[in-house]
Amino acid sequence: MRKFSMALMAVLLSLSFVTSVAYARTASMISLETSSKTVTLGDTFTVSVTADTSEELYGVEFKITYDKNSVELIRYSGTAYTIFPSDLTSEGLLYVSALSKAGAAATNKSEIVQLEFKARQITATSTIQVVPVKGVTNEKTVNVVNGTAYPDLVQHPVIAGEIIAIQITDKQTGEENEGETGGETGGSPGGSPSTGSEVIAPSAAIQQSVQNLIHKLQNLKAGEAVDQTLIDEINKVLSELSVVVVTKGTAIEISKADIDKHLKLFESILKTLTDAGLSGRISLEKLNITIAAFDLKLFIPYTAVSNSGADQIIASVTTKRQVVKTEGISKYEPIAAYSIQFVAGAQAVQGIWSIPAGVDAELAGVYQLNEKTSKWFYVKPASHDKENIVADFTQAGTYSLMIYTRNYTDTSSTYNEAKRAIEVLTARHILQGVDDTSFAPAKNVTRAEWVAMLVRAMNWTPSDSVRNEFKDVSNDAWYAEAIRIAVAKGLTNGYSEGSFKPNAPISRAEMAVMIARLLPLDIVPGQATEQFSDDASIPAWAKDAVNMAKANGLLKGDMQNQYNPDKSTNRADAAVVLLRLLISNP
Repeated sequence: MRKFSMALMAVLLSLSFVTSVAYARTASMISLETSSKTVTLGDTFTVSVTADTSEELYGVEFKITYDKNSVELIRYSGTAYTIFPSDLTSEGLLYVSALSKAGAAATNKSEIVQLEFKARQITATSTIQVVPVKGVTNEKTVNVVNGTAYPDLVQHPVIAGEIIAIQITDKQTGEENEGETGGETGGSPGGSPSTGSEVIAPSAAIQQSVQNLIHKLQNLKAGEAVDQTLIDEINKVLSELSVVVVTKGTAIEISKADIDKHLKLFESILKTLTDAGLSGRISLEKLNITIAAFDLKLFIPYTAVSNSGADQIIASVTTKRQVVKTEGISKYEPIAAYSIQFVAGAQAVQGIWSIPAGVDAELAGVYQLNEKTSKWFYVKPASHDKENIVADFTQAGTYSLMIYTRNYTDTSSTYNEAKRAIEVLTARHILQGVDDTSFAPAKNVTRAEWVAMLVRAMNWTPSDSVRNEFKDVSNDAWYAEAIRIAVAKGLTNGYSEGSFKPNAPISRAEMAVMIARLLPLDIVPGQATEQFSDDASIPAWAKDAVNMAKANGLLKGDMQNQYNPDKSTNRADAAVVLLRLLISNP
């Protein structure tokens, strides 16, 4: 894809553009549209790729994936955008690189390209999907890599619209082949929820896997031992069966009737497990129905779905438009927002939010809107990487994927690695300023502050199992809870005389010991590849920890390769170490 991307960039950067101006951008949705979802074998049909809020989308790259067995891509051509020739095409995959024909940003909604397909095999669900790669505006910027400045264009976030499913019928009868099973959309009358969304029913392959599994279970002899291979197969089939792909529409509403086929197959497996005396090997509490819609996957507990009424709504997701909000030096920039509702029996629903191309993943976060105060509050993620954020939706409401920034007044002269670390950790609500406008990067970090930072970074929750018994930590101190959590997790145990010294500066040796205790258990203490030049001055109780942290790239020395174990740590350096820790353990 590098040749593909660089070809577009070479053209773009040879043109004249306006100077980059920092302001919030609403993500452009790249969508697929077709006039007919049912075609006959041998016929051709057209699919349009469009972009909304495209007034800022000057150039765009995306992939089109399709089922090469059931459809053939005959040709494609640009409409409002010029399409650059690409040799990166193959059966089932097409890379598209496009530039607005207007020479500037396009209108509010534009058709980028038309694709012409030919139906070549009878099937009920031939899916076509768009996968955004990158979007840019017509504004120039400069990216610095290893000290070298390169011209670039300001990125514009792009997200994927719905998948479309094409039904290919027999030319003679106008009906799908009887040999193809399980492909029809299922559920409510007409196969579609009332909102116009479409639920893709279990594929023929999944249904066959279910039948094969049931056959194996039914042929088990009484008292026959069940090996782990069969248990793994059961879990795999249940996992594949649980995914409900929803296409079409900006408002998706799924009832229990809409996923009737999924549930019946689920129930047939569970009944067979019970008959075989294996129901105890599968935890119903861990089974979910996965609703995949837009850039979200919602995991609805199977028990809540099973216990709901036939017409009850299992989940609904409605796109919401949100605007940039500024509070003092803080800015909330929404990328995508949805009103999310789920079945009442589910106390909480875990979700995976895909981060769209062109979005700074390290600064992205999930937020919930307080409808009464119109304020957003951060939803702590279970995990966060470059592609996805996993978070728990504890109640129905409006949620948004957004970029959160604070324009501190005193960090402009901070060295680049620390400046980035402060930006990222502020976006993740692990660090915050010392007042309404300042971060105080040069201020020393106390032992209590360092422990609180680590507890927030690890997303640890309060523990009632350990009492706070340090003689110098009062129960009403702001850091008391964090210290209690850290002790429960084995992160720290204070000093031998019963004190914690919460207000004393954290030394670099003490910091290393706490970091080492957070490293995976399979990392064996030992010497780093190269010792610090002042290794002899590192106390024995901290030497293994320092070497482990150094070997894993978490701690570095100064220009003279000295670690300075007794030196205190300022807030800028602490931020750098915290971000390295998070990157190594997402």
